[in-house]
Amino acid sequence: QFGMPKDKRQPYETDIRVPLLIRGPGISQGIQIDAPVSSVDLFSTILEMGGTADVSDGMSVLSKNISNDRTVLLEYRGEHSTGTPTTGCPSDRDLNLA
Repeated sequence: QFGMPKDKRQPYETDIRVPLLIRGPGISQGIQIDAPVSSVDLFSTILEMGGTADVSDGMSVLSKNISNDRTVLLEYRGEHSTGTPTTGCPSDRDLNLA
């Protein structure tokens, strides 16, 4: 009935449910994390894997404290932005999207 979204500006299921695979020394096999993850979390994860102190706003996905109830912020400033964020971004509290 509905076609696929033409781009990835909005948090549709096809855009936000993307698998993330991490492999490396010290990472256990077979672990699955269902918590929402943002790109800032990847930076924190890489820092933790390298044994460096984390100074970012993200949370390492290797952390035991990552929660399925956490909120991930989404922002879309529009095409050819004037700096004013659009309010047209859909929200779904069940998926912890704000």
